[in-house]
Amino acid sequence: MTAGLAGCGHKAPDASDYAVSRAQEEARAEVRRHLDQEKDGGREKDRNGSEDREKDGDYSGNGEKRSELARAAAEEALNKKEETRRRENESAYDKRIEDESHFGERKSDGTIQVDCLFFELPEVWEKDEYWSDGYDIVFAPGGDADEAMDCLIVSRVTEAFGMIDMFLENMDEMTEMLEEEISEEEEEYHIVVDDIGMTFLGHTLEMRAFVRDEEEAGAIVLYFAEDDDNLYSLYAYTLFEDYRDDDAGLSVQMEEALRMFFDTGRVESRKL
Repeated sequence: MTAGLAGCGHKAPDASDYAVSRAQEEARAEVRRHLDQEKDGGREKDRNGSEDREKDGDYSGNGEKRSELARAAAEEALNKKEETRRRENESAYDKRIEDESHFGERKSDGTIQVDCLFFELPEVWEKDEYWSDGYDIVFAPGGDADEAMDCLIVSRVTEAFGMIDMFLENMDEMTEMLEEEISEEEEEYHIVVDDIGMTFLGHTLEMRAFVRDEEEAGAIVLYFAEDDDNLYSLYAYTLFEDYRDDDAGLSVQMEEALRMFFDTGRVESRKL
């Protein structure tokens, strides 16, 4: 059950490479348009100049040479511009990778960052380096989700696409889909979906589930929230030490971590 919860983030489409490529193509096309205009103008001037030179006895062809030099200079300038842009993009990418490697680490003021999310957790909660990846940052008491009975997963922020409204408009159908997905993994489950309104993340849905299989039982809470720009996902679970027959919820320390997350959380630069 725990392994199935990790790695559930989704990478948002990143249009930066496409945009850079388009910009380069447009810049190159613009320079070539100017070169073609200059070339056509140079030919016209060349023809007129040739007539004048024929009259004056001048056949040096200096106009054509100037056109070739201008074209070479423009191409060189374009190549330098593209090389500068490429280096700037590589530098920005390297900085982003460096920044992302620190996602989930506690800062000196006690705050934790994942993408544009900033929040606090109880002191005993730390990032689990083993289970965390590029899309899901995993937190657990002592930083060890394998040993701890509680786990909090904060997923990378993705682009909003109207999921909350779609879910609310088709609540029964969407709940059935969730139940079908969980039933493939668990022998027993109970799901309750609530619209808890606005949180610092935006319009938020809470889905609580009790699940049990042959080996273990536990409680899971999923939060999905959406504002005008971003979709946020938060997962929490508690495993039970003994095989219980009741529908127990999250542990006290897990509930405390969630309260602190929502009480201290903020979003900076909402649009990624």
